[in-house]
Amino acid sequence: KCSAGCPVVEEMYIAPSEAIRYLQLGKPDIVLNSKTIWICASCFQCASRCPKGVEFSSICDALRAIVLRKRVSTPKKDADELSRLMVSDAPQMGVVGALRKLNG
Repeated sequence: KCSAGCPVVEEMYIAPSEAIRYLQLGKPDIVLNSKTIWICASCFQCASRCPKGVEFSSICDALRAIVLRKRVSTPKKDADELSRLMVSDAPQMGVVGALRKLNG
């Protein structure tokens, strides 16, 4: 049900339900090394449809944080490279979210 409601599932390498299953099976590296966690739109549509109440968007946020902390991927954009005008006009969470998506 979660994958059927996802607006970006066709772009994902691993469907949300498959990613959850890999995590349950103790195979987080498969999910961490896929582009799925970076493609997630964080719209929570999957959570609203999930019969078990799993919030895949929140899990993707946590997995992105793990990748960034481990520096598994090399950041493509640095916060210092952003223009001062953009940072001053944009909401803080928007800037943080954009950096996470750009560095995925």
